[in-house]
Amino acid sequence: MSKNARFWRNVILIALAHVALLAGLIRWNLQAKSFSNAQSIVWIGNVQDGAQAKSAALSLEKASTLPAEPTSSEGSSETDAQTKSDS
Repeated sequence: MSKNARFWRNVILIALAHVALLAGLIRWNLQAKSFSNAQSIVWIGNVQDGAQAKSAALSLEKASTLPAEPTSSEGSSETDAQTKSDS
């Protein structure tokens, strides 16, 4: 086998390896795009932490929407009047 034939055989083998590599990368990219929807994402973490944070946010929201409670000064004036009348 001449040196020229060995050279071209190596060129062809390297070219085929590059073609196979590019085909693999293209296939991998297309497969990755098909699985990119949000339902295929797996979140790793404690589910209870998320539930506690959500319940805390809901309780804060409820507290801000509730009407204001009477202050202690209003209730104490009634009790002061009763104690004065008792004495």
